[in-house]
Amino acid sequence: ETYIFSIGCNCIEVWSLGSGKYQHQHKLQIESSVEMGSTLSSDLLCLATYSECDAVTNEGAGAKYLLAGGVDGRIHRWTIQNNKFSNAGVISAHNGRLNAMAVCIGMNVLVSVGNDGCVICSQMNDCDPSRWDKTSLDVIGGDGIASKIASLCILHDELNGAIIAVGTSCGQISLVKILQADDNSLKVSLLGGRNSVGLEDGERGAVHALCGKRYSIFCRIIIGHSVGLSVW
Repeated sequence: ETYIFSIGCNCIEVWSLGSGKYQHQHKLQIESSVEMGSTLSSDLLCLATYSECDAVTNEGAGAKYLLAGGVDGRIHRWTIQNNKFSNAGVISAHNGRLNAMAVCIGMNVLVSVGNDGCVICSQMNDCDPSRWDKTSLDVIGGDGIASKIASLCILHDELNGAIIAVGTSCGQISLVKILQADDNSLKVSLLGGRNSVGLEDGERGAVHALCGKRYSIFCRIIIGHSVGLSVW
């Protein structure tokens, strides 16, 4: 199946492609959960999909999942099978808003960022999130405190490593390197140490969206921020 997902408030609308056009299939809805420590709205902010990898070929041969993150810092999961979406539970991830997430397919790693200033990398070993290996990195701003991370994009993705860009609410952009060590643990660090690059004075504002790609000797990043678009 080929799907399009959209989010609004605490709902996910699902369309599938059939007979040459998209047809509305499902409406998924979530509720606040005091048990998970939620005291905020359950409004959703970001989506991602992934497939469990086959252990031999490292290809997505297993179950398919839809992930949704939002204001309360949780990640909601649904399994997708035969056009049916089944609730697969909730994961407590960030302290506060979870603003963006993406899956590095090469290592089967879920990357999420939020207002707590953390980049959390979860190696999705199987369908049980309690067995996922998690590694986190605090992104420190120029003022020496953790920055609210508003956006991310994957620049480079391969079997043993990835590079992502993250953008903050104060106009800073940092590159993060994720490597898989010999013991299969994840090593997460900022490229260039603790350095980050800021938008020009005339472009200052929150980095709401990032889109980029790494070429052989350079990276190109399109930045959507509070006063327009910039290309690096």
